[in-house]
Amino acid sequence: IIFAGINSSLPVPADGTPVPDDPDLSDGSGALNVNYGIEEGSFGNLDPNTTYYFSIYSYTNSGVNIDFKNDGVAPTANATIGTVTTVTIEYENFDESWGNWTTISVVGSQVWDRNNTYGINYTPCAKMSGYEGQAYENDDWLISPAMNFTDYMNEQIVFYTAMSYTGNDLEFKASTDYDGGGDPYSATWTTLSYTMSSGGFEWTESGEIDLSGFEGSAVYVAFQFTSTNFASATWEVDEILITGDEETTIDPEPTNYPTNFAADASGTTINLSWTDAVGTQLPDKYIIFAGINSSLPVPVDGAPVQNDSDLSDGEAVVNVPYGVETYSFAQGLTVNTTYYFSIYSYTNSGTDINYKNDGTAPTANATTIQVTTVTIEEENFDNSWGNWTTISVTGSQVWDRDNTYGINYTPCAKMSGYEGQAYENDDWLISPPMNFENYFNERIVFWNAKDYTGPDLEFKISTDYDGGADPYSANWNTLAFNMSPGSFDWVESGVISLSDYEGSSVYVAFRFTSTNSTSATWEIDDIIIEGEEEMGIHDPLDLSQLIRIYPNPSTGLLNIENSGETFNQAKILSITGKLVNEFELQGLNTKLDLSHLENGIYFVTFINTKSGQTITRKLILR
Repeated sequence: IIFAGINSSLPVPADGTPVPDDPDLSDGSGALNVNYGIEEGSFGNLDPNTTYYFSIYSYTNSGVNIDFKNDGVAPTANATIGTVTTVTIEYENFDESWGNWTTISVVGSQVWDRNNTYGINYTPCAKMSGYEGQAYENDDWLISPAMNFTDYMNEQIVFYTAMSYTGNDLEFKASTDYDGGGDPYSATWTTLSYTMSSGGFEWTESGEIDLSGFEGSAVYVAFQFTSTNFASATWEVDEILITGDEETTIDPEPTNYPTNFAADASGTTINLSWTDAVGTQLPDKYIIFAGINSSLPVPVDGAPVQNDSDLSDGEAVVNVPYGVETYSFAQGLTVNTTYYFSIYSYTNSGTDINYKNDGTAPTANATTIQVTTVTIEEENFDNSWGNWTTISVTGSQVWDRDNTYGINYTPCAKMSGYEGQAYENDDWLISPPMNFENYFNERIVFWNAKDYTGPDLEFKISTDYDGGADPYSANWNTLAFNMSPGSFDWVESGVISLSDYEGSSVYVAFRFTSTNSTSATWEIDDIIIEGEEEMGIHDPLDLSQLIRIYPNPSTGLLNIENSGETFNQAKILSITGKLVNEFELQGLNTKLDLSHLENGIYFVTFINTKSGQTITRKLILR
């Protein structure tokens, strides 16, 4: 026997006193006798947002001889009914088109059509008749799109029909094995009854037709029209509405807050990171409050807060899904300003939202600093090759400067393998070495133009080229860019990120190739390579010479030279802003083993905790 109720204090059965079945819990209590071997039972008429409690007892015999196992502690269980919401699965009124519905003619020349005049309230509707001067034999289907019923319960349909004249009834059917193809007879269809129009084109509601007996990810419904050579009615269908119930489970508040909540400033962007909360009840999301004042709001159960990521008014709030563990505030922040943050776990949504707001929520703060964009290398080839080098590996044709057809009719770099005919060529235009160690967010923009047919121009980058005559002595990575479509149409490359590459001698290059059968002509102009420098907020001096990390790129073993012991603390953040390590600097030289970290790009922020001076360096682990 199973006892059920809205109170955890449930009855204990008494020997000799049988209890009749009462599976209806609408009065807050019930009981159910279940045969041995069944192993399941169900209670109905339950209220949403209500917790129900259950206990179960074994027994033998019946009537006055009933003998319960009622010593010791009986097993108990409980469950909470969530909020049930009715949602629209499919709706169609044929006002604009057939929507996602399909018409299929199996027999006959007459087909389903849309009537623009005589639908509900004189709007369009679907219409089918087998009469055209006389009655004809027809078999025509109007079939819904595939509907996923696995996420719903209590699915039902309501529609309107109108008919006139004499003929076969319009049949309404449902299928779970139709494949959406052209032959409805390839599937199994169940015919369902509905309230039909009585004639005279009188619109009649079908009534609520239960579809809950059909389950699956591809449920179809259909209207089948048939007529004969002797009789054909005219049928119209309109305002089809298919609905289902969704249950929203109400979870208790999360067991814990997230941990390792940290904030780090990169210019006027602040990157937050944390470790997901753990415990019996995990959160659905987190809410993060931000502001220029350390006194931040505390969320209230049942009161969701909408996203506002703009800190220009001094406060902001964002909701972040569980499992993300990072967020960056970048809108509305000002230089040299300290921002404060707090983070709370929560479950559910809307009026059911349930925050972890007892105890002390994790907090963090960070101060924005000035970021300056500087030009690392710029060349337009107006006066010379500048610091760029041309190298011909194969062929007699070489890179040249065209004095006329660059941007705004200024000079540009130009390469073609055509000289009366196409020739095989392999020619490079290579930048000077560039020191990326003092920058981050390095990027390049250039313009290119082309004409004729031939291999594409390649844009490449290397960190181990020695500046010699053989580019093939180094490793080069090819990067994508927006190419000119032809006809010497100048096109900007787009902003190409170079931040994956680190070192004191980084090179970029344009590689031109042609064959003995085809050669395009390529032109390059207005190359700009930029990077960002970060300055400490308390000291305007350039601190870049006070810290050095090597080798970079690194396989994990890292050396840090701390000139003058200016910095005493460091943090390592992933490219997404997640704090992955922090450590104290040991005098002038510190050695670190970071081989446990995944390969990729990281940022190392060095901190003088007394003066507030900071400097950030990019680190690449390979």
